[in-house]
Amino acid sequence: MSNIKLLRIENFKGIGREVEFKLRPITLFYGQNSSGKSTVLHSLNYLNDLLNHHAVNADGTSLGEGSIDLGGFSQFVHQHDLKREVKLGIDLDLWHLDLSESEAAASYIDLFASRQVDYVNERLMDISEATSRIQNASLDLTVAWSDTLSRPYVKKLMIGFNGAHFATISSSSDCRRIELSELYLDHYLSEGDESEESEESSSYSEHFSRIVDTRYLDDDGQAMIGLMEMQDALPEVGKPLQLSNIWTVEDWEGYEVKAEFRGLLAALIIGPLEVASASLQQLCYLGPIRQVPGRDYKPRKGSGYNWADGLSAWDALFMEDESLRADVNKWMHGENEQETSLLAGYTVKLSESKILPLGSRLMGLLQSGASKQNQEEIKALLEELDSDSRITLWDEKRQIAVHPEDVGIGISQILPVVVAALSDKAKLLSIEQPELHVHPRMQAAVGDLLIHSAKQLHKTFLLETHSEHLMLRLLRRIRESAEYNNPVLMPDDIGVVYVDCIEGETRLIPIRIAQDGKFLDRWPKGFFAERAEELF
Repeated sequence: MSNIKLLRIENFKGIGREVEFKLRPITLFYGQNSSGKSTVLHSLNYLNDLLNHHAVNADGTSLGEGSIDLGGFSQFVHQHDLKREVKLGIDLDLWHLDLSESEAAASYIDLFASRQVDYVNERLMDISEATSRIQNASLDLTVAWSDTLSRPYVKKLMIGFNGAHFATISSSSDCRRIELSELYLDHYLSEGDESEESEESSSYSEHFSRIVDTRYLDDDGQAMIGLMEMQDALPEVGKPLQLSNIWTVEDWEGYEVKAEFRGLLAALIIGPLEVASASLQQLCYLGPIRQVPGRDYKPRKGSGYNWADGLSAWDALFMEDESLRADVNKWMHGENEQETSLLAGYTVKLSESKILPLGSRLMGLLQSGASKQNQEEIKALLEELDSDSRITLWDEKRQIAVHPEDVGIGISQILPVVVAALSDKAKLLSIEQPELHVHPRMQAAVGDLLIHSAKQLHKTFLLETHSEHLMLRLLRRIRESAEYNNPVLMPDDIGVVYVDCIEGETRLIPIRIAQDGKFLDRWPKGFFAERAEELF
């Protein structure tokens, strides 16, 4: 599952006042057209570009290709008001991680491991004394417009642990003054349990009080610790945290404690950014309209995929091993037409051929009816020929190979969803309209595919959808889990959010699900009541 467990959004596109939602294994966004469902998914794409590419004034996004056009800050800030500030925040689950093992802290680990209590009144405090107590972290970014620079910049980064604020990095509007403006070294996660403390132990603020002058850090957490080599208030992941103006001693005096202080801040400030950055690098965004590969389409080779247009699904089928194609075929068609199969009627196959140039020595040998003595030469020449490998569709009813352009549009739209849900390369999936051009029975079967991927492959899904059939299949599995005491799918595994435009702003309204698979809350404006209205 993704380490990202909650997303906060404010002043981004149609969202004005802050909204937030939890990322369940499967989170579905419903709502009327143009209510802002896609905005939620787009905000995650923008956050990825902020953390991984420092793309503050994003036009398109690195994962959105041509499917997402943000238009720059002046377009995606709420109501195009440059006086407003875009705020994006996430909560991270760090239960199974230790920030002392982050790359940010790596350069200080040898120091902590080698140095013992050899100095009077100068005990070196291991980073893990703080990081081992961290269960969750929060990151909140504020992006504002700079009239001085005529561009947006990251004005503020706030970091918290275990529900309490820890540090704030602030930048002036000209980005010339960047500093730690708040730092709470005596955050309770750093002090530990009182029962574990001894007379020899000390809090972090006491430990560092000999080197951090009160002009730069007071007891109330107000700080003026300058940061160097930064573009704005967002540190760059993978680079050390460069501090300035915090020492009251000469450069080489108290070197070990200075390094300790830097190491602590690197782990507790850059460390959570590393986790968030890595989680977003696993983000797969599938746009609302997936392209059909042309007849001359050849797989794009490379280390990564860009899924927005759906063509990366065909690349993955080609690049990854046979097990992916086998899994895709099982879900696309199924061996015994089991209920959990999409029964699409098509599977995928890898076809390979050799390109024989006209006028080549090999062609001459073949045309001349080469005798046995030429067989070894022919074999060698065949091995030297370039190969042409393609992914093709196989029509299971007619038992013939067909091209994607020769089958119904629904197959080309659903196949990227199936591949992304099963590929090892995608862990956090953001998909718009997975049910596009797909008939109701297949929409329902997509629900079982999502359950399999979320529960067995530990993936996280965010889906913008209108599909009632998909929702009904998920509710059915929750109900069956309760009836047969088999926890295939529990209410906490599903997040259902109704997105509505209220007084000109996008609002997120959670719809709770009971243990018996029924909704605990009424759908706004009778969104799921159309069936009853049409029948009765």
